[in-house]
Amino acid sequence: MKWITLVLLLALLGMGSALGEESESVPFDQLLKSWNQTIERAQEALESDFARVEMSEIKGDLQATLDSARKARGQAMAQLETAKQRLESLTPVPATKESKEPGATEAPPAETPQIAALRKEMQSRVTKLNAEVTQTKLIIGQANDLLASIAGWEQTRIRSEILKRNPLPFHLQIWQKASVDALAFARQAIEAPRAWWDIHRLQDGTWRLLGPLMLVLVLGLGIGWPTRIWLTRRFGRDGAEQGPTYARRLIAALADGFANAVIPAAIVVLTLLILYLQGVLTGLFALLFYSGGTALAAFLMIMGLVRAAASPHLVAWRIAPVQPAHVYRLLAAIRGVTASLLIAFALLITAYYSKMLTPELESAFFIIQVPLTSLLMIWALAPAYWETSLAESQSAGSVEQAAERTGEPSATDDKAELTASEEETSPHSWFERGRKAGRLIMLLTPFLALAGYGRLAFFIQSRLVAVAILFGFALLLRLAIGEMVERGLTRRRLMPNGAVKKAADTDQRRIRGTMFWIGMVLNLLIFLPLIYLILFICGVPPTTLQLWIGQLLSGIQIGSISISLGAMLLATLVLIVGVIITNIFRHWLANRVLPNTRLDLGARNSIAAATGYLGVAIVLLLAISTLGVDFSNLALVAGALGVGIGFGLQNVVQNFVAGLLMLLERPVKVGDWIIVGATEGTVKRISVRSTEIETFDRSSVIVPNSEFISSPVTNWTYKNRLARVRIRVGVAYGSDTKKVAAILLHCAQAHRHILRYPPAAAYFLAFGDSSLNFELRCYVYDTDYYLPTISDLHFAIDDAFRQEGIEIPFPQRDLHLRSDSLALSSQQQEAEKPTGKQVHQ
Repeated sequence: MKWITLVLLLALLGMGSALGEESESVPFDQLLKSWNQTIERAQEALESDFARVEMSEIKGDLQATLDSARKARGQAMAQLETAKQRLESLTPVPATKESKEPGATEAPPAETPQIAALRKEMQSRVTKLNAEVTQTKLIIGQANDLLASIAGWEQTRIRSEILKRNPLPFHLQIWQKASVDALAFARQAIEAPRAWWDIHRLQDGTWRLLGPLMLVLVLGLGIGWPTRIWLTRRFGRDGAEQGPTYARRLIAALADGFANAVIPAAIVVLTLLILYLQGVLTGLFALLFYSGGTALAAFLMIMGLVRAAASPHLVAWRIAPVQPAHVYRLLAAIRGVTASLLIAFALLITAYYSKMLTPELESAFFIIQVPLTSLLMIWALAPAYWETSLAESQSAGSVEQAAERTGEPSATDDKAELTASEEETSPHSWFERGRKAGRLIMLLTPFLALAGYGRLAFFIQSRLVAVAILFGFALLLRLAIGEMVERGLTRRRLMPNGAVKKAADTDQRRIRGTMFWIGMVLNLLIFLPLIYLILFICGVPPTTLQLWIGQLLSGIQIGSISISLGAMLLATLVLIVGVIITNIFRHWLANRVLPNTRLDLGARNSIAAATGYLGVAIVLLLAISTLGVDFSNLALVAGALGVGIGFGLQNVVQNFVAGLLMLLERPVKVGDWIIVGATEGTVKRISVRSTEIETFDRSSVIVPNSEFISSPVTNWTYKNRLARVRIRVGVAYGSDTKKVAAILLHCAQAHRHILRYPPAAAYFLAFGDSSLNFELRCYVYDTDYYLPTISDLHFAIDDAFRQEGIEIPFPQRDLHLRSDSLALSSQQQEAEKPTGKQVHQ
C-alpha cells in the first residue's frame, strides 16, 4: 500500500509538471494587446466609479491579466536564460583590422558566415526576449496598481457607508416621518404574501416547481431526524457516565450541537436554496422569506451550539464556565441578543433592497435597536452569570442543586448580585478581560446612535457578536480535534502481570512533541481562515485581502534572492513528503531486502543508515531548489569551506560532522544519563560542535562531539529508562540458602519501583572464603529511582535478615606470630604466653 501511494504521488507530480509546461501558443503581440485593452477598460471604469460596468467583472479581468502576464514573464525569462547561454557558447567576435592592437602579430581567424548569422539571430532573440520581460513587468505593475486602486475605492466606499450620519433623532418631524415610513413598510410586508399568491396561483408551473421543495423537506426530515437521534445516542452525553474526560466532553458537545443546531439549520438552508434556484418567490415576499429564513437558520445554529456548551443539567459534561444558578437567565440573554441582531439584519436587508429604507426610518430604527442590543449584551456579559474557571462551574452543581443551596433569587437579590459582581473575579484571565471590554463597548454604542452614527453603532455591535461566535466555534473545533488526535496517539500497554501501565516517559515526550507540531498545523488550518473571515466581516474589502495574500505568497525580492511564503510552504511540503518517502524506503530496505542477503547485521545497519542520509541530502537539495536558491552560490560556499578545512579547521569540521551524525542517529539525547570517558552525568544540550553534560555534582562539562564518535559511550537511557539493579550479599555458612533466596526475592517484589517483568532473580554465586555469596538482580522502571531503590533494598534486606536470624559474617583471617632469635623481654614473654593467636577482623 505504501508503494502504491508512492507511485501515485510521483505520477501526480510528473503529470503536474507536464501540464504546467503545456501552454497555448498565443503570440506575444496579441497577449500584449489584450492586456492593454483590459487595463484601459479598468482605468475607465475606475474613473467613472463603476457606473457602466460591474466591479467584480473588472477585478476578474485584471486578475486574469495578472496571471497571464506572470506566466508569460516566467516563460520569457527561461527562454532568455537559454538564449544567453547559447550566445555565450559561440566563439568571440573576431577583431577587425582597425581594432587590432599595434603589438599584435597575428589576427584571429575569420568567423564563418554560418556562425555570424547564428550570432546575429541569437542577439536579436535576446533583445526581443528582454523587451518581452520588460513589457510583462510593466503590465504586472499596472495591473497591481489598478487592483490596489480598486481596493482603495472599496475601502473608501465601505467607510463612507458605515460613517454616514443619519438625521439626529431629536426633532418631532423625524419621528413622524419615520412612523409613516414604518407603517408603509409594514403594510407592504403584510400584503406581500397575498400579492405573490395572486400573481402565481393561476400559473400552471408553480406547483410543479414546488415538487423539489417538498422532496427536500421529506428527505431532510427522513434523514436528518434519524441522524440526529443516532448522533445523540452514539456520541452524545450520557447522564450515567461519571467523570468523562475532557476529550469525551468536547466530542459530546460537538455531537449535541451538530444534532440540535447544524441539522435543523441545514434543512432550513436547503429549503431556501431550492426556492431560490427554482425562482418561485419574487418581489418583496421573496426578500422577506429569504432574509427571515436565513435569520432563522442562524438563530437555530447559534442557540444550539450555546446550549450544547452550557449543559444546564449534566454538570460533568459542561465545557463553558457558566454559573449554574443563572444559566437559564444567561441563555435567555443570549437568545435575546441573537434574536435582536438577526431580526434587525432581516429588516434592514429587506427595507434596503425594496427601496423603502429612508434616512428618517433608519435613524429611528437604530435609536431603538442599538440601545436594546446594548442592554441585552450587558445583561449576557454580567459577571454573576460566569465563573472564573470550568472547575468552579462544575463544582457548583446543576441548576437545581445551585437553586437549592442559594434559593431562587428575587429581583432585589438580582440587583445585589449584579452590584457585587462588579468586582474583578479573575483580572488575569483573557476571558475576563474580553468580557469587560465587551461590556464597555456595548455601553458606548448607544451614544453613537444618539449622535447620528447609527450605522457605525450597529456595525460595531453586530461584528463584535459575530467575531465572538466565530472565535468560540473555532476554539471549540480546535480543542476537539486536538483532543481526539491526542487520544488516538496515547496508548496503554498491558503488562504481563495484568496491570495497566501508562506509556513510558519517552513515549509521553514523543506524544507531546507530536502534538505540538500537530497543534501548529491545526492552528494554521483553523485560525488563518478564521482571520481572513474576521477581516472580511469587519469591513476589509475582498480585493484588499486578495492583494495581501498575493503579496504574502509572491514574496519580496532581496538582491537575486526572492523570499516567498508560498515557496517556503512548498519547500516545507517537499521536505516533509521527501523525508516520509525516505523513511519508508529505508525501513523497506532494512526490514525486507537486506535481511535476505549474506551481509552481517553491522553492514546492513550501515547501508540502511547511509541510504537514509543520502535520501535526506537529496530532499534538502530539492527543498533548497524549490526555494529558488542558486546552486552556484552554494558551490562557492562549499569551495571556501574546503579551503578552510585545508588550512586548519579539521577539528571544527570533525566536531560539526560528528554533531550532525549525533542529531541524525540520536545515540545521545537531551536528558540521557551517559558515561563518556571519566565524565558521568545528564545531557543538557547538544549543539553541532559540542555537548553539555551536567554531572551529579551540578557542574557542567563541555565535551566535543568527536569524543562521542571516536570513543565508547555508555548510555543508561538509550532505548528506555529501565535499569538493572545488582545487589550482592554474603551470609554465614550454615544459613538456609533457599530461605535467603526467598527473602531477597520478597524484598524486590515488595518494592514499588521494581518491575515485575522482567522478574527479579536471586542467584547463589559462590562459596566464598567467609560467606555464601548471593546476588539479587531486578529492574527499576526509571533510572531516576536507581540509587534510591538500591538504598531501600539494602535497608529491607538488612531488616529481613535480622528478623529471620540470618547472619552476615565478617571476613575471617588467622594471624600467627612467631618469636625470632632475639630474646624477648620478660614482660613481653609473660604477656605473650600463647605462641599463636586467632584474630578476627
